[in-house]
Parts: sequence; structure tokens; C-alpha cells
Amino acid sequence: IHKGVYFKLNEINNGLKDGEKIKNFRSLYCDDFSEKYLLYKLLNSIYKNRYIEYSGEQIKQMGIEAEPDYYIRNGNNLFLFESKDILINAAIKSSYDFKQYEIEFKKKLHFETKKEKIEKKAVLQLINNIENVITKQFQFDTNYKTQSIHIYPILILHDHQFNIAGLNVVVNSWFQTELAKLKEKGLPTDKVKQLVIIDIDTLIFHQDLFRDRALKLNQILDEYFKFITIDNKKKYIDNKHTKEYAKRTVITFSHFISNYVKLNKIRRVPKMIIEKGITIF
Repeated sequence: IHKGVYFKLNEINNGLKDGEKIKNFRSLYCDDFSEKYLLYKLLNSIYKNRYIEYSGEQIKQMGIEAEPDYYIRNGNNLFLFESKDILINAAIKSSYDFKQYEIEFKKKLHFETKKEKIEKKAVLQLINNIENVITKQFQFDTNYKTQSIHIYPILILHDHQFNIAGLNVVVNSWFQTELAKLKEKGLPTDKVKQLVIIDIDTLIFHQDLFRDRALKLNQILDEYFKFITIDNKKKYIDNKHTKEYAKRTVITFSHFISNYVKLNKIRRVPKMIIEKGITIF
């Protein structure tokens, strides 16, 4: 619903006179609504300050620049969130050309060079904040042992269209390349998990399970990584069996968690749909 609202508001804004028009409306919407309202409100409602928890706005107020969009630590499990409400040009989406897709996603989620200056996107922002965690640069939270902390880099996307098989593999490959550079600098990276893409709709839909602790984020992410990772020591029956396991590597987190809650018989209708659905529809 909120996607439709954005395009309607954008249409109205474009029709206003120059003195009334909001400049950089897209940037304003993504910052004030997608991140500061939708993501902040959702994560805070799930975790309710049970753990060490800071929004990007709170961290920024401490004078810290290039801050994570959300920071949560529960004991030795630390979650770094980057929120990106991106749009891909319609002509590129309809091109069916993987090379164009890769170039565009790289500019949106890895980095973009403008006037010989590198503009860091989600992958590099996560890498930067992982380095800050390992070197204890965040003064608001230093009471942990670097060698014991498990770091979960999470990329939140706000468009369900990007919840597609294989995208996580591509973006994670960029992430692993950048993570290797931290290791070359002598930083311990063995407990940094794979980057995972989670679309905001998946978090909204399963929020009750996370809130009630029927699902724990670190556990479900570990199960997901285990599912999509090929075990080189495993002996496969035949080529068909090998291909079946290879297909797992491109499965989205959204697809995995939907099957997980179904198989474990914990799926339920979200309270928000029960409470608000009738009035909306």
C-alpha cells in the first residue's frame, strides 16, 4: 500500500508550482518514511528495547557519522541494519538483460563513482560499520569481546519486486570481496556472517513471531545460511541430487522463512491484518 501512496504523492508534488514543490521528494520520502518511520517503528515494536538498541537517528545525535540505520545487540549477537528504498528504471527492468541489472544494482547497493568520487552504498556502509564494531569505535556500546561477537549484516529492501532468487548471492559476493579487505588489514572477520537481504514486507508479516520469540533472528538467519550453503564434504547421490542442492543457494530469505514457519507449524495470521484488515478492505 505504501508504495502506491509514494507514487501518488510524487505525482501530486510534481504538479505543484516551483515555490510549493518539495525538492528531492524521493530522498525525503525514503529517509523520513521508509527508514525513520517504517523501519524504526517496526524494529522497536518487535524488540521493545529488550536489548542494546539504537536507531540511526539516535546514533547520529551522538555525533557519529556514516552510522548504521539500526543497531541491535543481544549478548554476543550483533545485528547491523542498512535500509535501502531503491527504484530501478522501468526500461532496465523490462530489458531482461542481466548485465544491465548487475550494473544498476551495483550502483544502488555497492558503490557509484560520481565526479571521480566513490559514493558508498549499502555494502560498503555495512563493511565500514563492521570495522567500527570490531575496533570498538562505537562508544555507545563497547562491553563485548571482539573475538566472541557474531555480526549479522542485514540489508533491508522496501520493494517486494527485488525479492528475487539469486540477488542475495550477487550482493553477498560483493560483500565478501570487501570483507576480505578487512581481513587483509589484520582484523578478525571469522565471526562475520553472510550478508542477507530481507524485504520489509517479510519483517512486517512475521513480526508477531519475532516479538513473541517464536522466532529468534540469529537462529533463523543461521538456519538460512546453513540451507543455502553447499557442504563440500557432502557426498551427493547423482548429478540430479547435486543440482537440487545447488538450487538452494539462490533461495531468498523470504521464501525460506515462509517454508520454515509452515514446516514448524508456527505460521499465524498477523495481528495487524486481523485488527486492520477489515477496516482497510
